[in-house]
Amino acid sequence: MFRLRRRILLSICSPIASIFSVGLSVYTKLSPQQKFNWTVFSLIAGVLIISSFLAIYFGSIKPLRDPSTNGELLLKTVSARIISYAKSKAIDVRITILIIHRRFIFFRFFRMRWASWYKTGIYYPDDNASFSIEKGIAGIAFKENNPVIVNLEDPANADTGGFTDNEKKRFPKHTVIWSWPIYELTKDGNPTKTILGTVNLDSLDSGAFVKIINDPAFKTNMEDIRDYASKIASC
Repeated sequence: MFRLRRRILLSICSPIASIFSVGLSVYTKLSPQQKFNWTVFSLIAGVLIISSFLAIYFGSIKPLRDPSTNGELLLKTVSARIISYAKSKAIDVRITILIIHRRFIFFRFFRMRWASWYKTGIYYPDDNASFSIEKGIAGIAFKENNPVIVNLEDPANADTGGFTDNEKKRFPKHTVIWSWPIYELTKDGNPTKTILGTVNLDSLDSGAFVKIINDPAFKTNMEDIRDYASKIASC
């Protein structure tokens, strides 16, 4: 969906830039035969500049990242390892990936782009979730630039994430959420300071937080899938 919107934006901006470029040229040539109108000239030039900037920015300079479909098999393999390990510890977990998107250039928000879990026949109401990068456990991980795990069974953490009561209805009753920032990588594979999204482990099972936080294998596995997700999202 995201790639479709970007293609639509580029398909609109590119011809607009071309049309107004021609219009600016024609108007400039005709201006000697009529009174030159700086308002019209400025309007045409402004639309041309904005359209050209958007086309170049989203097309070349800063295209937003998205997990590549070519990497989906790898993500499924790594997430299946985590999910199976959790199952051996008597808990069911889900692995999700949230990617940061832009709306109106400046407004950024998380959108669920990928998920994997063990149980069949389960519907997660947040399967297509989107929310501000300032909210949720993912929002805290983004702000702190570090992995964040929260025990949501603890009443003291009931309001963690900043969601309103109505917004909370869109999400399952998680008992734990563990969010890890996904970083943009350089061509050499080194992480930059740019965060593209988060990879998250969550569970609905009681007592999952204690089992996860006290088992180093979960941390190692999450580091692995974070690294893979960063490579895929940076492609």
